[in-house]
Amino acid sequence: CRAQNLLQRFPAGAGASEAAQLRPLATFLCDHAEGRLGGSSNWDQLFHQAAQAARRGEFSGALYSLLSIKNMNPIFRDGAPRRIMEAIFTLLGPQDPLVQAYQPQMQSA
Repeated sequence: CRAQNLLQRFPAGAGASEAAQLRPLATFLCDHAEGRLGGSSNWDQLFHQAAQAARRGEFSGALYSLLSIKNMNPIFRDGAPRRIMEAIFTLLGPQDPLVQAYQPQMQSA
């Protein structure tokens, strides 16, 4: 997946930190697009729904699904929902209303 490859090869310097923070989201979206998410549990289905929402740019739905997984099953896929949420926050920026609404919920849960 092109976005994932670009972020993995991002050079050191300006923007490198943000590129690293975006990698979990790129991996998530690429894995979904290429059918690598797998799994058939309820958690997996919710994870797929989050990926579908994110691919459509519906970050509210994606964050809701990811937060639900994180709250109910914090060790799901080694904490991937939290890392993906943090990447979405980076993408949207700290002033975005979704970030302001979901970031405190993610941190308090």
